[in-house]
Amino acid sequence: MIRDEFLKKQKETNLSAKELDKIRQFGERSYYTTRISKLSNTKKSLDFSAIMIGVFVLLITISMVVIVILAGGFLDSLVTISIVLGVFWLMELSWFVIFRPITSKKLKKYKAELERIRKEDVEKQKRIYAKINQ
Repeated sequence: MIRDEFLKKQKETNLSAKELDKIRQFGERSYYTTRISKLSNTKKSLDFSAIMIGVFVLLITISMVVIVILAGGFLDSLVTISIVLGVFWLMELSWFVIFRPITSKKLKKYKAELERIRKEDVEKQKRIYAKINQ
């Protein structure tokens, strides 16, 4: 019976096996609360880091373009710097295009689930209160 409920829950909410195991260990409310906290803290710190790294990489890129213009062409000594800058720009792009939207989507999903759990608890309390007052 319990196993069937978890399988039904997994199909309804599109949860992974790892998420279901954590929910079984900690409980739904605790799991969603901790995940929301961790994801929002991670998102804030990575946003700040990405912006700071982006500013520095932009400054280095501008200075490299100025050097190329003043030197009259691309120098052999700038190859390594160009590769490193390319990697940093790729990391910046991947954070803002791929990973940040995934994190935001998970946050919305977890917040919706937590709100659903809260509503269920409120309904339970209303039914209990109604039975007591009868």
